[in-house]
Formats: sequence, structure tokens, C-alpha cells
Amino acid sequence: MTPPGWYRDPWEPSANSGQLRWWDGLGWTSAIANPASALSNPDPRKDFENEVKYGRWARVGLIVGAASYLLLYPSSVFLASMFRESVDQLGLDRQSGLAANKARTAEVFQDLNIFSMAVNLINVGLLVAGVLFVLWFYHAATVARRLGMRARHSPAWAVGGFIVPIISFWWPYQSAMDCLPSDDVARGRVKWWWGLWIAMGVVGLATYIASFFSLTLGIGMAIVAMVIAVLAALAARDVIRAIERAHRAALAAMDLP
Repeated sequence: MTPPGWYRDPWEPSANSGQLRWWDGLGWTSAIANPASALSNPDPRKDFENEVKYGRWARVGLIVGAASYLLLYPSSVFLASMFRESVDQLGLDRQSGLAANKARTAEVFQDLNIFSMAVNLINVGLLVAGVLFVLWFYHAATVARRLGMRARHSPAWAVGGFIVPIISFWWPYQSAMDCLPSDDVARGRVKWWWGLWIAMGVVGLATYIASFFSLTLGIGMAIVAMVIAVLAALAARDVIRAIERAHRAALAAMDLP
């Protein structure tokens, strides 16, 4: 009997494609790969182990990210308000030339610098959370592709889609959907998560802009943005678990040696 392993895909029409398919010793499975990935990691379960490991870190990152957004939105409101005050105070300083106005201008700019540094520290937390999430996303997309699920984008572009303008509005969403079987009910969770993610960005930007004109309006919108951020983090956690569960079931169905 032919031993389990990666062999040229007999279902691929083009003999020159180089696509490989996993033979489990008894029959062909749905797992496909290119020669490079098959040679570097001949067992899809190893990819899944990485997905699970980075999934745990991604869930930690979601907690860090949600906490960072809870600090960022109100901080951005006050930062925008302080920036507006600094511009107004600078105008008063130039018009009057009074020593009191000059002293107040210096105080406002000093407070603005301190607050800006605080916001930058919060952004470090968001960066850490983002890195942890995309590491998991890359491995999840890799496993899905190895399992033969639909892959409209490569794992690298699944991650790159988050940072490239314009396509960032839908490529990551497509890649997340492709990590699940077409009939998986959890695909609805992906839609919910992505809708919250887009809403969070839109409301966050609107909050910052509104804060230049009204501190009260900015605070109100910041509260809305904070609620959306928490809901988005919870939805992302559910997506991670749903994809992991789907991949575990697919691997079990393959009956690998």
C-alpha cells in the first residue's frame, strides 16, 4: 500500500501546476498544498498546533486592545480639546502680548505634550494587540488553505490586507470567511465582528473630529465608541474559537496518521 504523504494531486487538471494532495494511506483527502509548504511541514496538524498557540496569545491581545481603546477614546477627546485650546490661547497671546497670556500659552502647550505622550503609550498597547492578532490570523489562514478550504488570498495577503488602504475594508473579512467551511453557521459571527470593526473605526474618527467643536459631544461619542470596541473584541474572540473548532473538526475528518 502507498504510505501516507503528499503526492501530486490526481484531481488537478494541469500536470504542471505542482499542487499536492494528502494521501492518508487509504484514499485522497481534501488537504492540498504547494511543494514548498508540504516539504517544510508535511503534517497539517503541526500548522494547527501553531494556530492554537497563537490563538491563545491573540485572545490575550484582544483584552489588551480593548483596554487600550477604553483609554484611547476619552484621551483623544481631551487631546483634541486641548489642541483647540492651545490654538485659541496662541491667538490671544499674539494679539495681547500680555505676560499672563504668554504664561498660560506655555502651560497649555506643556499639558498638550504630556497628554500626547500618554496617547502614544496607549498606542503601543494597540500595536502589541494588533501584532498578536495578525500572527494568529496568518496561521489560521495557512491551516485553512492546507485543509483545502476556499482561499481568495494567500496567508501573507490575509495579514497585509489589514494595512493596505482601500482593500483593508474587505480583504481581511474575505480571508476570515475563507477560514470556515461554506456551510458553517459561525460565518455569521465573522460578519458581526467585521461590522463592529468597521463601525469602531468610523465612530472613532467621528469622535476625534467632533471633539474639536464640542467637548460634550466628543465625550458622548467616545462612550459609544468604547462600547463598540468592547463588543468588537468579544466578537473577535468568538471568531477565533469558531475557526479553531472548525479546523479541529476538519483535521479529525482527515484521519491523518
